[in-house]
Amino acid sequence: MKNSRWFLIAVVLAGAWQTHPTADAQVAATRSSDTQQGLSLTRADSGKRAHATVGQTIQVDLQTLQIAGYGAPQISTSDIQFDNYILPGLPNPGGPQSIYLFEAMAPGVAQIQIPTSNPANAPFVITIEISPRPGRYAQVFRPDQANAPDRATAWTNLLNDACQTFVPTLPKLTRVEVELALANPGAEDGTLTLNVLDPEGKPLVIAEKTVRAAEPGWVSFVFADGGLDVTPGRTYSIRLHGDALFGWKYVIGGYQNGEALFNRKPLLPNARSTFLFRTYAGS
Repeated sequence: MKNSRWFLIAVVLAGAWQTHPTADAQVAATRSSDTQQGLSLTRADSGKRAHATVGQTIQVDLQTLQIAGYGAPQISTSDIQFDNYILPGLPNPGGPQSIYLFEAMAPGVAQIQIPTSNPANAPFVITIEISPRPGRYAQVFRPDQANAPDRATAWTNLLNDACQTFVPTLPKLTRVEVELALANPGAEDGTLTLNVLDPEGKPLVIAEKTVRAAEPGWVSFVFADGGLDVTPGRTYSIRLHGDALFGWKYVIGGYQNGEALFNRKPLLPNARSTFLFRTYAGS
């Protein structure tokens, strides 16, 4: 990450996982909270092995102590994909409790390593054995709200306060997707920060990821711990910020239960407009 903030990792693999003893590594113990929605790991699980299924998520909570110096995750194969960092809640005296989110993409074995800049501290390492997805595997993400027409008329930059309001109908927000355009080509990648704000305008979560210039379009942000608790029928906001590389697509009209805001004012002064987005809830 180019950003000086290092958010620690949470691997969210949605569903149950099994353990496999080996002669050269301990096996991470199954937690009761992991059997339905995901696997939760901590620094105590470093050096162990875990079993996951294609489509699952893994979440690893690591305390971001300044002396730890944890950095960006390294994944040995494409069988696991890094989604984004998140920073839920407020920092505690030991540092922010941050999370790295991953997704199992294909059967195989992958090692995730979170390096540290402090030679006195060992990196976090976990090996994940990934099995094919069973036929009766439950869907983790259910579509809720969406503004995704076939085409967008324009885009606006992310250097200012770009925000889209929405009204959820389900009580758990697990994923947000936004559609981006390549606004100013030149850099190889750009860092995006997404906030979800409650009806009073207070942030529920901060998510961050780096997106390559060659990969605009729909960009996904996933939340840990099974998602965010929201109240159906109330108005929440998606705030997106970044550099000049990407722009957020919008349309005139569109989604009926919210609007696009720019620096806390309607994006267009003479017409109602909406940013392109999709939200999902847990199954």
